[in-house]
Amino acid sequence: MRASWMLPIALVFATTGHAEPPDDPTARGLRAGANHHLGDDGFVAAHGRQPGPDDEHARVHDHFTYVRGLLASHPPTKPELAARRAELLHYFDDYIAKDITPLNVHVPWRTPVFIDDHGTICAVGYLIEQSTGRALPEKIAASHRYDYIEDIAKVMPEVHDWVASSGFTLDELASIQPGYEIADIEMWSTWNFDKRPVEDGEYTSNEGVRGHFLHGRMDGEWKVVADNDVLRGRGVFAKGAAGWRSFYPDGKLLAEGPFVENVPHGTWTFYHPSGNVAGTGKFRNGYPNGEWSFYYDSPARAPIAKGALVRGTAAGTWSHFDEHGVVFAKSADATPSTWRKGGRSGYLLSIVTGADRIAHQVHEGRAGNDENHRLDMFSFDGERIFVTDKQSHVFDAGGHELVHDDDGWTSHACEWTKSEKAAARRGDLSRLHGLLDASYDSKPPECAEKGKPVAAARADKLARMMAPVEQVHAQNPQFIRDLALGDENIKDVPADLVDVLARNMSWFIEWPHVHGKIVAVYATLPGFSTEHAYADTMEQMGMK
Repeated sequence: MRASWMLPIALVFATTGHAEPPDDPTARGLRAGANHHLGDDGFVAAHGRQPGPDDEHARVHDHFTYVRGLLASHPPTKPELAARRAELLHYFDDYIAKDITPLNVHVPWRTPVFIDDHGTICAVGYLIEQSTGRALPEKIAASHRYDYIEDIAKVMPEVHDWVASSGFTLDELASIQPGYEIADIEMWSTWNFDKRPVEDGEYTSNEGVRGHFLHGRMDGEWKVVADNDVLRGRGVFAKGAAGWRSFYPDGKLLAEGPFVENVPHGTWTFYHPSGNVAGTGKFRNGYPNGEWSFYYDSPARAPIAKGALVRGTAAGTWSHFDEHGVVFAKSADATPSTWRKGGRSGYLLSIVTGADRIAHQVHEGRAGNDENHRLDMFSFDGERIFVTDKQSHVFDAGGHELVHDDDGWTSHACEWTKSEKAAARRGDLSRLHGLLDASYDSKPPECAEKGKPVAAARADKLARMMAPVEQVHAQNPQFIRDLALGDENIKDVPADLVDVLARNMSWFIEWPHVHGKIVAVYATLPGFSTEHAYADTMEQMGMK
């Protein structure tokens, strides 16, 4: 008997310097959590427990204060570098006091972010900036935005030299560098003055928000300024209303639209760095709500995705377009009871059937904080096959695993339940995936070691049905590659836009051109913060 099960999908993007995402940090002798050397030791030391999903801010902050104490107890690498080490520790204190860290809005796994879209620099980058200037950190971010400092020092001699002159070991500096979770839209919240009345007068925040309240409403000029004094947003208010403009770090227009009663409300437009329109739709009471359209980076304003947003999150059915304006896929929330149990959720992507007449659907789901799981279904001429993680495992509707080797195809009987076989025969991909994934959580289904040869005619059909696995349905545009990785020369980015869509449908839609753009705009608006969402959650739970 041989076990066969649903495998976690390989994530879409690869960071510069890494052929694939660090799904298993232990493979390199690294630790999971806030830091790849210390894990979440800082949070545990402060709270006596492991961090939860609402602890992200405290997780990073407690890590900094914890590692600061460790570094203060260690001597410099050389006596003559004691003053430099003390100077850098002072800069680290300043950084901790600022309480502002980069946002990861593009890479769907925990990763370092040297400098984010808003110009916010990481802790190690800040130490380099304060001691040498901004040029070197900008150079690092241009080609090693998501890399560990150890890997950066290996390939950049100037970074290696800076480490040698810092008074710290490379491991000590690596113990500072956090990995950041992708910023989920649901974790952003705007001001709620019903719960937290505001006092009139000048207002400033750690996020760089500056303005004035009068009679509980925003009044006069308001700004959002990055920690390097770069203007990220501006509006002139009267009784809580204004026209707002958000900017990229280089000053180009990112978004524009109206505020009403202290929050974004009305029709907004997002822009690509080129100036082409990136998205249009309405905000309602502070959040994108209703029908939205997102566009390729071209003057023609060709749509790439259209659908409904509810508080910034994709809802209902979305249509996805190739560069010629032709719909190539549709996606929808598809979460049967088998997935909802235990916090699971899932989305279904249906690819438009082409000339090959092979119907193709993808279901991606996620259980709690676990990795995403993907199952594809191909249907043709009375046959259905189900493929896990592209070509890892192939099953037919009768619950047999289909194995292809040099001798051809063989069919291996598996211990599928009646419910699993029934869902497969109906073509109910969402339910089948939920059932199989639930089995994986408890006991993977067993499949017979010895299989039966598949007839030649059926073998030809199976080969034909497997062909779309590697097919490019719609070309992944360059601007999505840039959004995800910030590097035009990145390798191993999928050519097929279907892979980008399918592999980022999980708890929250994390498509770079939708999710990433909304989060980028949120960070340039007054009142938006993950802190507010956390505080509201604690209040609702009676914990604050």
